[in-house]
Amino acid sequence: MKRILFVIDSITCGGAEKGLISLLNNIEYSNYDVDLLYFCHENEYYLNEIPNQVHIIEPDLVTQLALSSGGYVLSHVWNFHYLSLIIKRILFGIMGKIDRDSYFRRRAKDWKILRRYIPELEKKYDAAIAYLENYPVYFTLDKVKAKKYIVWQRTDYKKTGCKAEWDLPYFQRADTICVL
Repeated sequence: MKRILFVIDSITCGGAEKGLISLLNNIEYSNYDVDLLYFCHENEYYLNEIPNQVHIIEPDLVTQLALSSGGYVLSHVWNFHYLSLIIKRILFGIMGKIDRDSYFRRRAKDWKILRRYIPELEKKYDAAIAYLENYPVYFTLDKVKAKKYIVWQRTDYKKTGCKAEWDLPYFQRADTICVL
């Protein structure tokens, strides 16, 4: 049986999330052991549509603080054990507003700092699939042990404001890049 991991930011109400749910509902589970990891556990719109055979991997608190929404981070502002990470996330949000970076460029910059805090996953996979751009790609290629890495690029890359020089090292490490 092949072990597969899907990584996405969240399962809120969006096109990528709906596409992932559709894909998960069409997998032959007698051949595959499937895990799903998503960072933001707020507004889990599609939670009840995830097939029962899919194992949801709960990210540790550090990963959630590093990669979840600003609201989640602010709800933990009094957790002094992670104060350094929380302050960095708040400052990254402010800096992003000041220098007017695109959402995707800001996340690429932030990852260079945030990745130091995030532990690697223990489990090994036959395939790890980053099902959305930015954090899922960076996390999958930096923090997951897998035989094959697949990047699923679901946006028009040129329109996002991303810089190829930031993402190229990740794209070069992927075994397959799917583009819609």
